Amino acid sequence: MKPGEEQPLHACSLPGLLMGIASPSGERLRVPSGFFPVLRPSVGKTIPRRIAVTALALAAAACAGPRKVSLMDLSSDLEIRSLPTGAGVVDHGELLGHTPLTLPLAGGKSYELLFSMPGFTARSVSGTRESLMALAGGTLGVVLLPVGMKARPPGFDDVAGLTAVAQALERRGDWGGAAQFWDRVITVAPRDARAHRGMGSAFAKLGRDEEAVREYEQYLFLAPDAPDAVRVRRAVDSFRGGIELPSADADLK
Repeated sequence: MKPGEEQPLHACSLPGLLMGIASPSGERLRVPSGFFPVLRPSVGKTIPRRIAVTALALAAAACAGPRKVSLMDLSSDLEIRSLPTGAGVVDHGELLGHTPLTLPLAGGKSYELLFSMPGFTARSVSGTRESLMALAGGTLGVVLLPVGMKARPPGFDDVAGLTAVAQALERRGDWGGAAQFWDRVITVAPRDARAHRGMGSAFAKLGRDEEAVREYEQYLFLAPDAPDAVRVRRAVDSFRGGIELPSADADLK
């Protein structure tokens, strides 16, 4: 710094800031160079007290940092998931984000959560912090049905209901969506042979051959006497021998 130049004050150095901008008259304030970058005054330029005080208040608020989060605040966080994942979540017209997401719930506030995703029927869940926490137990899982599917939306752990949605998505050729539902079924019921079979088909259609083979092999392990066990084994063996699985899986279908 050259002799005679003012030492720039850091926006968060409040004691130095107060000492550096007070003018002898007390009516107008002299702003040091480098301070209040939004205003960008020149060295020695004076500005009205009310403007400087407002800027000082804004600087103080910025220096305070984010609001402290208490353990009690964390106990009111609602974990939100959906099937399919990536659904938009809107509350009273405001987009909160896309699933999965964590929503800090405020006491005394009423929520109207609308879940939507292209190709699926929108669904809403409403309530206060207390009712939502009681309903979900800290984690809210919402299942969306494909547009046109006439059924009651299943619960997040409803194996039969999730299986029905997965099969409906298969019939529509939505293999990515079907894979998500089959994955949830397997999470809830790891020994569900039909879910491993369905997951194998979804992976095969998505070109994820190795993963498809693993799911088919798990299906054969859980259901060795299934009516299609011989055909599934033939398809797996053909893939292991160098024949692409999608064509073999088409034969299974």
